[in-house]
Amino acid sequence: MKPVGRRRFLTWTATSAALATGVFALARTRGYPQPPSSWQPAVLAPWEIVVIEAVGARVLAPESASIAAYVDATLTVLPAADRRAL
Repeated sequence: MKPVGRRRFLTWTATSAALATGVFALARTRGYPQPPSSWQPAVLAPWEIVVIEAVGARVLAPESASIAAYVDATLTVLPAADRRAL
């Protein structure tokens, strides 16, 4: 049996890590509830709304207004290239 070279081992390891990360990210961005019907986001995905609301509740105040709606409204006025960068 021929031993596996260092480059091949590193290539397989990096490929496996990238694939596992992609599968994990795909699984973590699915299944979140849709925002309330009173507000339809223009930019943010449902999983981004959940994350922003959780961070806002911890950092600002639990009883504060919808932080995700504010962030979405702010991102709406940005150029498309800037929105993609964020």
